[in-house]
Amino acid sequence: MGQFGVAIGGVNSTLEVWATRMNARDMLMAMLADLIRTTIDDATRFRFPSGEVGQLRGWDGDLETTDARSYVPAGKSKWEFGTGPGAAKATADYEKRTGQTPEAEMAENTLVLVNLGSWDTSKKKIPEWENDRRQEGKWKDVKYLDGVQLVHWLKDHPAIAARYARNVLRTAPQEGALSTDEYWEEFSTQFKPALNEKLVIAGRQNEADELIAKFCGPADSFMLGAETSEEVIAFAVAAIRLAAPIVRDSLESKTLIVRTQTAARFFAMNTGLVFIAMGDAESLVGALGKKCPTPPASEESQIRCK
Repeated sequence: MGQFGVAIGGVNSTLEVWATRMNARDMLMAMLADLIRTTIDDATRFRFPSGEVGQLRGWDGDLETTDARSYVPAGKSKWEFGTGPGAAKATADYEKRTGQTPEAEMAENTLVLVNLGSWDTSKKKIPEWENDRRQEGKWKDVKYLDGVQLVHWLKDHPAIAARYARNVLRTAPQEGALSTDEYWEEFSTQFKPALNEKLVIAGRQNEADELIAKFCGPADSFMLGAETSEEVIAFAVAAIRLAAPIVRDSLESKTLIVRTQTAARFFAMNTGLVFIAMGDAESLVGALGKKCPTPPASEESQIRCK
């Protein structure tokens, strides 16, 4: 299964520990928003407030998308996040939201309940609980996601898993792979004062725009020169962080800096990601680039795109 599979496989119990923290609900909302954002690309309505804004009254998430993908239902959906015991919390949240929501709104929306904990009763499985709720005919559909399903969803999106494994769950991510946030924190804080993205891009905005277009576009390749491999990675990450918000969110959720051959071999089986290869991983740029955009971080770097 590879090192990454082993590392993430231990996240479920960590999710349950995380559920006891004061900031768990806010961070769950942020993580779910990142997972949904990278799973779909056609949202006509997307509102998942977090932080202080997440404390406002109303739905935790309000979404509308055309196609059903992974754990995201098609059409309109209302999302409610929780951190309490599985089955009891699911029923309580269902009854609360059903009692508060107009019939016409329920008829056109799927209710999605999400909980960090695992489903805690063997008497009734999640599909059975969902089916009982559907039989009531209140909502267009009812779905429930527990910690086990969240782990599977995170496995499908390693860049997001890496970000939350280190910064939120307090577990180590895949050895040899960093999210763009992790890399930027590591790189920029080497300097006093810390570097900002505009300083790294300095006078090369056209090149940055071209690089972002290559990451987002069809198959192509071009050369990107730099004095050091570190500068290549910093330039690419800074370009992503300075991109338009919708582009930045999309690329940050699927970009990984890959440092080792072990990590590169595992991720070579993935699609839909963007890899920036450095060090030992550069020798496997060809394998990574077959399925995903992959610039090697050499001094004269060829950008390989899907």
